[in-house]
Amino acid sequence: MSYQNNTRKYVAVLNGKYSDQIGLLLNALGHATAGLVFEGAAGQNFQQYENEPAHLSASISEFPFNVLKSKNGNQLRTLHEALLEAEIPYNVFVKQMIGASAEEQIINTRSAPVDQLEYLALVTYGDAELLAPMTKKFSLYK
Repeated sequence: MSYQNNTRKYVAVLNGKYSDQIGLLLNALGHATAGLVFEGAAGQNFQQYENEPAHLSASISEFPFNVLKSKNGNQLRTLHEALLEAEIPYNVFVKQMIGASAEEQIINTRSAPVDQLEYLALVTYGDAELLAPMTKKFSLYK
């Protein structure tokens, strides 16, 4: 079955170098996604899914969410730069964002030299046709 609502999409790319630390990557993915949604990228088009007998209510975007894997953090850095240049919304999570407190994480992130930032996750949202050439080198995370 092919999903029809695919003119726009979310794409998450996780650093494959850390595939053996799935908890770390899922943490990075969650934070990066929450931040992107918080920033309110236009047109996310959330739908309400409900089941009253189960007291279930969920807000889910109508657009697909693809999770891909990079070979390393440098590929994520390159994608970050391309998204910035194209003015496509994105959010990143770098290893410097892990620490004993939010204050420590902020200081570590702010003070890290650009070439020392260790990208763990990047999440973007936008027009599927614009994102496709930027993300084609990444493999589907399985």
